[in-house]
Amino acid sequence: MLSVSVVLLFFVVSLLFLQFLKLQWMRRRFPPGPTPYPFFGNLLQMNFQIHHDILKKMAKMHGNVFTLWVLNHPVVVLQGFQAVKEGLTVHAEDVAGRPTSHFFHILTHGNGVMFSNGHVWKQHRRFGLAIMRKMGVGKKDQEYQLQEEARDLVERLRKTNGKPLDPTMPVVHTVSNVICSVIFGHRFSKDDENFQRLIESIDTITAFMNSISFFVYEMFPWLASHFLAPFKQAASSIDFVNALFTKEIKSHKEKGKPDENQDFIDYYLDEIDKTKGNTDATYDEENLTQTIFDLFIAGTETTATTLCWALLYMVVYPDVQEKVQKELDAVLGCSRLICYEDRKKLPYTNAVIHEIQRYSNIVLIALPRQSVKDTELLGFPVPKNTIILANIDSVLSDPGKWETPDQFNPSHFLDKDGNFINREAFLPFSIGHRVCMGELLARMEIFIVFSTLLRAFTLTLPEGVKEVNTKFVFGSTMKPPPYQLCAIPRLKGEIQKQANPSSEASQHKQFLKLQRVRRRLPPGPIPLPVFGTLIQLNFEFNRDILMKLAKIHGNIFTLWFGWAPVIILNGFQAVKDGMTTHPEDVSGRLVSPFFRAMAKGKGIMLATGHTWKQQRRFALRTLRNLGLGKRGLEHRVQEEAHYLVDFFASMKGKPLDPSYPLIHAVSNVICAVVYGHRFSREDETFRELIRATEHLFKFGGSFIHHLYEIFPWLMCRLPGPHKKALSCYEVLSSFTRREIRLHRERGVPDELEDFIDFYLAHIEESKGVPRSTYNEDNMIYSINDLFLGGSETSSTTLNWGLLYMVANPDIQEKVQKELDAVLGPSQLICYEDRRELPYTNAVIHEIQRFSNIISVGMPRVCVRDTTLLGFPLKKGTIVLPNIASSLYDPDHWETPRQFNPGHFLDKDGNFVNQEAFLPFSIDTLPKGKLTNRKPAQKGHVQLEQDELPGSKPVAIITCPDAQEETLRVLQRKTVPHILKDDDSGDHDQNEENNTQKDSEKEKNDREKPQSTTKRKAVVPGPAEHPLQYNYTFWYSRRTPGRPTSSQSYEQNIKQIGTFASVEQFWRFYSHMVRPGDLTGHSDFHLFKEGIKPMWEDDANKNGGKWIIRLRKGLASRCWENLILAMLGEQFMVGEEICGAVVSVRFQEDIISIWNKTASDQATTARIRDTLRRVLNLPPNTIMEYKTHTDSIKAWEEFHGLVNSSGR
Repeated sequence: MLSVSVVLLFFVVSLLFLQFLKLQWMRRRFPPGPTPYPFFGNLLQMNFQIHHDILKKMAKMHGNVFTLWVLNHPVVVLQGFQAVKEGLTVHAEDVAGRPTSHFFHILTHGNGVMFSNGHVWKQHRRFGLAIMRKMGVGKKDQEYQLQEEARDLVERLRKTNGKPLDPTMPVVHTVSNVICSVIFGHRFSKDDENFQRLIESIDTITAFMNSISFFVYEMFPWLASHFLAPFKQAASSIDFVNALFTKEIKSHKEKGKPDENQDFIDYYLDEIDKTKGNTDATYDEENLTQTIFDLFIAGTETTATTLCWALLYMVVYPDVQEKVQKELDAVLGCSRLICYEDRKKLPYTNAVIHEIQRYSNIVLIALPRQSVKDTELLGFPVPKNTIILANIDSVLSDPGKWETPDQFNPSHFLDKDGNFINREAFLPFSIGHRVCMGELLARMEIFIVFSTLLRAFTLTLPEGVKEVNTKFVFGSTMKPPPYQLCAIPRLKGEIQKQANPSSEASQHKQFLKLQRVRRRLPPGPIPLPVFGTLIQLNFEFNRDILMKLAKIHGNIFTLWFGWAPVIILNGFQAVKDGMTTHPEDVSGRLVSPFFRAMAKGKGIMLATGHTWKQQRRFALRTLRNLGLGKRGLEHRVQEEAHYLVDFFASMKGKPLDPSYPLIHAVSNVICAVVYGHRFSREDETFRELIRATEHLFKFGGSFIHHLYEIFPWLMCRLPGPHKKALSCYEVLSSFTRREIRLHRERGVPDELEDFIDFYLAHIEESKGVPRSTYNEDNMIYSINDLFLGGSETSSTTLNWGLLYMVANPDIQEKVQKELDAVLGPSQLICYEDRRELPYTNAVIHEIQRFSNIISVGMPRVCVRDTTLLGFPLKKGTIVLPNIASSLYDPDHWETPRQFNPGHFLDKDGNFVNQEAFLPFSIDTLPKGKLTNRKPAQKGHVQLEQDELPGSKPVAIITCPDAQEETLRVLQRKTVPHILKDDDSGDHDQNEENNTQKDSEKEKNDREKPQSTTKRKAVVPGPAEHPLQYNYTFWYSRRTPGRPTSSQSYEQNIKQIGTFASVEQFWRFYSHMVRPGDLTGHSDFHLFKEGIKPMWEDDANKNGGKWIIRLRKGLASRCWENLILAMLGEQFMVGEEICGAVVSVRFQEDIISIWNKTASDQATTARIRDTLRRVLNLPPNTIMEYKTHTDSIKAWEEFHGLVNSSGR
């Protein structure tokens, strides 16, 4: 028995010796390193941990490139900045692989992004980067999400009232919700059990990967999987995470494909559908689940750990914290939302954040790479499949690159003048082909959350705690040890510091800085520090002062609102050119500190980003559904006019102030739309609502309002009129809440009756919809916007109208004579009657022009660097059109300073539109006919008048996204986007008041042969906005597979109608089926009048067309954007455009735009580029240009015909 034991021992020793000799022979082909032992390699020397300190010691012995052996696998270690940089970038593709192991196989199965290789990795990394860009990572939309999460974190910490807390979970919850919004399209509440378990599971998995249990599993996978408890916990966590992600994917699939992809899962499922049948595609649900896992683990663990270190360092280094807070206070104040762009103005804060990342160095060693082929690293041969390990800690603490590598020193990132500088050895996100995919998102999160917290709180140690441990806890990321801090809200002391006047030297420096900056802008008065030019303006943007300044500085000049430059456009030509030459560049909307405090970024008027888009679209659609522009709503206006006449009659000629009766009548119209009922004149709650509304409008533009905008951090904490204005807005909100509560108690009716009904129903429909913003808060603020937009300015204009009639009795008498002669004393007045009342219509327009109640248009913000009338403007510059200067422009009005209805009449007394009539700026959209239809019968004031056409510019109800730019060019004044068939606009057939007669006439017309139907010339109607060319809509449909000829195609195509104005276009378009709702092999055509949508037409035969093939679901939006751009002459190619076609097919839809001259390459290129911009096409979109000659030849060859040229 003893001899057998000896033999076995000898055999084992021999095997170990042979293994040892084999290792020694193998290591000669690798960089030097410590001697490996059989079976364990160098793990015994490293205590079964790849620790950065051990690597540093080994680098001193073996050099900056050395080899370790993990079990029997060689690992080449790169130490120091130069080795890491050259090793991962000189032959980046050669070391872009990722090693596989037993545990990584269980974790990923070779799927996803982080641990995949080859074609799978390349496809998914490319896809992930592209989708993150599409979803706005690095753009404003993503920034709003980060700001919202930062605000939630501030509120959560504020509720602790300065008591000690461990910030880890609140920070992890905030960071995780950012990536959840990107991936899932929604956030989780902090109490969600699944979310809590998800975080715990991620911690369990990452902890296992940096424990000795991981190496035990790699050595004995079968044994460990059955008996190793940490592995079982990790495997259970993996199963839970995958199940949760699979559940989210299933939820997205059950909801169906959205019209517009909202989150990463939507985009991925869409990509799966698009690549079905593609053998090269690797998109499937297994890869989707793993990619989500990779994004989640990379998007939470590292960022949350960095922020936890950041808060700890601010407690440990209070002097650094104080300097950051001073800089934040001086540059941003206390109320402005912090943006990622602000880092450029905050050099010290930016330096501190970079130093936190360097000093904490949470990822000591980068994820391992693997050589995908035989290669060379810094002169050493490296065989294929060798693992490469980059010691990031050695880079971030390299004494050759950092002055004090072992100290926390923000000066590492500052020059001698205090400006921020980048350091090449700053590599917290690794380097090379496997650099962190979410680097930009992580940078944005850290900056916005850190800056927001430090502006809101002073972070201190709990009472009695003198020291805090700053040694990291070793793991997948180097976490700080558990600690507690106190978040003390920053209030009185900080405000007093901010309120202290600056030193004389500082003021002088700021003055000189202003003078340098203003040299790059249009001329203007000299700005002063802090106040800018507000003192010269008497703290008012008065129209007369602006016009005086224009005489001195020209029609485009610069004023300064505090430190912010404001570009003023004066005179019709400057306003028109400035707003329409590059309309997309000045399409941003300014939301100031006061309005942000008032509306909190919700609703429509003062919202931005995704919230604004969703709420605006819903409002437009709902107002159309409620009959805006139809006769049903006209009856409501007539009813209010009747009440108003009765009230005036009841006064029996006694003197009265008409203000309240007018605002009551106007407000009741919007109340009927929004709340579903009117209010009596005696209702005290309604009176309070009116008083609150009036106070709000009086406060806007006041001296205190301007002070609030300059010093929001101070004014928000002081008493004054601004507090009352905010409380007045709350009165409006409380009133709306009460109405919503009554609607909820009543329940949603079978037939929705008002705006609240529609909104409540939509809240229910959109539950569970990713990124939905439909909730009660947004409903309240949207209703407030509608109420404010639909009452004050309309009633003010009517007040001016009555006052002008009293002041000009001769004009009043002429209006009444016309009304009596045309309508008589008893007929109800309709909006359509204005066509037969040219003088009355002219008087109403002159009232709007002369009263000019909105002197200065809504401020715009440049969304990108641009040029305005020859002056270069930076992104973020405010642009303000002086509307009064257009309405009083002596070059466009004969007697601009006199009340003269003749401005809108020709020599024959017919009504004429004036190009310079811009009472609502050049691109706002009136609320359809709501403010256009308030007729009053003859009463004590001896007037029958329509309310002024478009008398309230509802800046909140503007055109949809892709239309906004187009419609600025499309018309000079306004676009009734919600016109129906009883709206303004002459058609090529006379309108009939009776709808039954209309339908009979249309039926008869259809039965007539097209050639025998006599049509009048189509011209713009009175007060309509003419297009540059007349256009005709056509429709065609054919049975698939049935052969066609030129003759059969011509017979098959049907003319819908011709239009000559903006109003006539919307009249047709609003009643047409959208392309997405058409069945297969149907076409809509929009061509210039006189051109048929046929290849052989004289205008088309020498031309061609740009063709874009669309996947299903995009045709409606793209068609609308295309035809609006075409009508608005955005292609800028003169008469070259013939028309456009949308073709609906079974598998795809096709958009094309036709031009006259195929040989004009410059023109076709311009059309192509404009088409890309208008349709917002990705750069890789395939666009095909095909001449009509080639189309005819291809058709003939396909059908075997010689003398045919059909479709």
